Amino acid sequence: MKRSEKFKYQKNKTPYLMTLLFIALNTVYSIFILNAMEPDSRSGGFVMLTIVMLLLGFLIAVKLQIYSLPWGYVAIVTGVFQMSRILFTVNNYEGTAFFLLNTALIVSALICLSSGVLSIINTKLRNQ
Repeated sequence: MKRSEKFKYQKNKTPYLMTLLFIALNTVYSIFILNAMEPDSRSGGFVMLTIVMLLLGFLIAVKLQIYSLPWGYVAIVTGVFQMSRILFTVNNYEGTAFFLLNTALIVSALICLSSGVLSIINTKLRNQ
């Protein structure tokens, strides 16, 4: 069976699973940051942003699974936005915890970016 024929019948599993990993890392990051935040309007905004990111992540995962080209670009934009969250999210932890949380944020952003790029490559191969 040719590679192009294989794409017709298989789902796009790798970007789908990578996006689910992005969601898991984003959830872990959000839980730890929220535990260290004071309850005020910033924490409410952070919760709402986290909910939007999780819903968007699930939608991206489902759309990437069916080889949707525009959603590959949405995954890339989401990864870039996730990377920029390091600039405006207050991380009250120190030392190793600070490093691990920022690493989880950066790794989740890179996973989302790479799932978008991989999905775009697979979708273009499938459409040929």
